[in-house]
Amino acid sequence: MSDKSGFVWVFIAEGATFPCGVFSSHSDAESAIHARSLTGVLTEYPIGALTYDFAVDAGWFEAAEKFETNPRRIGKFTSQHQRHFHYENGRPR
Repeated sequence: MSDKSGFVWVFIAEGATFPCGVFSSHSDAESAIHARSLTGVLTEYPIGALTYDFAVDAGWFEAAEKFETNPRRIGKFTSQHQRHFHYENGRPR
């Protein structure tokens, strides 16, 4: 992903509903995850845009069916183009 608006790295621990950390750099996120031996997923998110809208604007996704524009679907949308990393006990998997 790349855009003028920038990005943040969001960490969601295994089993969590909400993020436990938001970081301006991947290295800062990794340091915190390692320091606390956390397990979960670190994902890059665009600032100032919904992931759905960002993916559509970038040409990565086009809704083929009406249900794909449903607010519930948009609220759960992630893109395979988002960089993400899995961690177990603070170490990359």
